[in-house]
Amino acid sequence: MSAPYEEGDIPVDGPDTVAEKRLLSSLGRQAQTVNLARVVRLLELLDASDAGTLDEAGRGEAENLAHQVVGSAGTFGFPAASVEAVSIEDYFATWPSGAGAGTGPVRATLERLRLEFEG
Repeated sequence: MSAPYEEGDIPVDGPDTVAEKRLLSSLGRQAQTVNLARVVRLLELLDASDAGTLDEAGRGEAENLAHQVVGSAGTFGFPAASVEAVSIEDYFATWPSGAGAGTGPVRATLERLRLEFEG
């Protein structure tokens, strides 16, 4: 079976049909829901960091979740959230050394992301 488009025929300026627009909108809503769940989990992992109970597996999970938010948010219409999520990824990538600066700024960023994805 051949691809629906030849490489040179793929529209580069967005969807052309109502069906394509609906599909992209649906995918965007799904990504928003998934990213909200990721942010909620990141807040839980940050709580564990504050409590001194975050282990290496949790740190790795948090770094991975933040990385997923970076890519997904940027892909599905939340470019500012994508940029902000980079700081969350960096925090967990350098944990525990980055934890010495405190979690206040990280928590504030996650709360902004939570509100954006709830909207």
